[in-house]
Amino acid sequence: MSDLDGLARRGISAINEQKFDEAIEAFEAALAIDETRPDLNNALGMAHVHRGDVGNALPFLERAVELARAFTEEEHQEMRRHFHVALATAYQLVDQVPRAVASLQEIIESWPEDAEAHLQYAQLLVGSCRLQQGAQVYRDAADHLDEARKEAANALVGTIEAFLESEEEASVFLEAHRDEYV
Repeated sequence: MSDLDGLARRGISAINEQKFDEAIEAFEAALAIDETRPDLNNALGMAHVHRGDVGNALPFLERAVELARAFTEEEHQEMRRHFHVALATAYQLVDQVPRAVASLQEIIESWPEDAEAHLQYAQLLVGSCRLQQGAQVYRDAADHLDEARKEAANALVGTIEAFLESEEEASVFLEAHRDEYV
């Protein structure tokens, strides 16, 4: 086993044991050996995310996505999709909504059958007060959902549409859940 493989395994073990500082140290050492590995960049980014340091995760997650673009073979698509989802999620965590939207749109364009990406995108739109767009993405996602999720998505779309038709002020949700936000 090469030093690189040992460091990668050490980092993964540390993540599994929730020793995120150790994981970061191992992945940084691995990237010092080979900085062109998208999997190691993603792993280091995710170690930062798990530690609660998303700001430091972003450069590594972005680099993982960029480096993985060269892997076009079918057997690499799941890995590439995973890296994109991690990046989109990290953008959401730091409230970089336009970047999260762009990442999720790219996932849906590249992997249209990915139900999770559709749902995450719809949720992001609804959560950022783009209710009509979010409802449309939920509708569009129906073809990629199992029956239970399709039923839940349709119920949510119905609720959104009923709210929009009611002409209530958007702040009604904030006021209704005020105590939960304090």
